[in-house]
Amino acid sequence: MKLTQTIEDEYKDVEGKDILQPNNANSKHLSKISEAYCFLLKEYEEFQRNPNKLEMSIKKFHDNLINKLYFYAGDYTREDILAFNFSLLDFQSESNFSITGLFLSALVNKHYQQHFNDITDTKTPYFLRTDIFSKRIDYVGCFLNGAHLIIEGSVHHDAGFCMQQGKLEINGNTYNYCGNNMMGGLLVVNGNTSSHLGREMINGIIHITKNTDSSAGFQMWNGSIFIDGHCGSKAGAKMSGGTIVCSSTENFAGTEMRGGTLLIRGDAGYLCGYSIRGGTIIIEGNSGMSLGNKMYGGKIISYKSAKEMVGQSMYGGEIYLLNDIDPEEKIARNYCHGKIYNQKYELVQKK
Repeated sequence: MKLTQTIEDEYKDVEGKDILQPNNANSKHLSKISEAYCFLLKEYEEFQRNPNKLEMSIKKFHDNLINKLYFYAGDYTREDILAFNFSLLDFQSESNFSITGLFLSALVNKHYQQHFNDITDTKTPYFLRTDIFSKRIDYVGCFLNGAHLIIEGSVHHDAGFCMQQGKLEINGNTYNYCGNNMMGGLLVVNGNTSSHLGREMINGIIHITKNTDSSAGFQMWNGSIFIDGHCGSKAGAKMSGGTIVCSSTENFAGTEMRGGTLLIRGDAGYLCGYSIRGGTIIIEGNSGMSLGNKMYGGKIISYKSAKEMVGQSMYGGEIYLLNDIDPEEKIARNYCHGKIYNQKYELVQKK
């Protein structure tokens, strides 16, 4: 199957049909899928009214939906999934429409799980259309279990939440918590993302082709995040492992970092490495004022110019100023602990 990059170019299958339009859907399957969807809306409404009574997490909602789909919908097809996707235009007035992404994800996961032994079928991507909606939906691609899912359009919160394996491609923008608690697989966003990208990420790879907002990789444990564009403040804050690569960052990059690597290809804002305890920050561009402020451990490597107040209130760790001609002028007056090196890898003494 040959795919092109945009809807305008039209995705076509080998028979020349547009695979982003519903073809050959089974009306009986659609009716049963709709019953399961109404179950979700009802259960979620009750959950919002009595959250302590139901004690249902998103994971429990998802697993219950899988069971309902086995009971209600039987062996539906990819065409049925896309046709139901279009039928959701009539549900946009529902107060809980945002939870629709969870249901669509369960539809895909159940179908992939049911057809896992069909090698040809599992290699064929699934398609969902969010560009047809006037409202954004949450949890698209959550708990993805190995399928290749392509989303045409933007999505809202928690895209790829607890994704396990497979590939999730989003041809649009995402909102907060994209890749939240991601466990594996590949998540690609051909657009921008908002805050907390890859929050508490356990493993896997995230690739953002444009920019992201604050707190990318917050408390991530492992895995890799690649951001082709600019990254907002607090990138890599409290991360314990893994790798983040971006073109540039705002202020407080690597705040309270405990492990892992933060690679900034361009410039970093002020207070980069604030209170860092472990791990490595590499800055290939210029860095703002107060690099390594209140640093306890870890390593910061600056390949270009750093502004004043380097190592302010520094308690430990290492800072390398590899391009400053006179690094002594940049060191904070109250620097007394830790180590700061010049471009010859010699210890720098404050003036």
